[in-house]
Amino acid sequence: MLLFVFIAVASLPSKVQTNYQFSYFVCDPTSCEEEGPAETTGYVLVSPNSDCTGGAIDGINKDIKISLDKCSTAYIPYAYIQKTSTEYYDDDTCTYYWVDYAAFNGEVFTSGGVVVYHLDTSYGCDGSESGPVTFGNKPC
Repeated sequence: MLLFVFIAVASLPSKVQTNYQFSYFVCDPTSCEEEGPAETTGYVLVSPNSDCTGGAIDGINKDIKISLDKCSTAYIPYAYIQKTSTEYYDDDTCTYYWVDYAAFNGEVFTSGGVVVYHLDTSYGCDGSESGPVTFGNKPC
């Protein structure tokens, strides 16, 4: 019987994949988004505060700030952070695990609502980073 238990334990995968998830995530402002008024000079700022499980990183505690400086025309700055989770399959251990992400997005709109600049970067609780990806030109 003891031999059976030893064989069963020895045949288990040696390393089980760890989840990398938020144990805590809040933003300032609490909506995780801020839109400014149409202005020639100003900024919006969204700041997260988070803790991650899994041991890869402590948390994702970066800011996203979209600023306008002495523009000749008024624009609307906008910033937001979106939290997501993705389930992955580990071929080595034949197990599923989760990774949480914070996607940082910033935009500048015309007063008519047309996007003239877009920025996005994503950070994962597993230490991964994607981006930045931009399109358009920051007007000023």
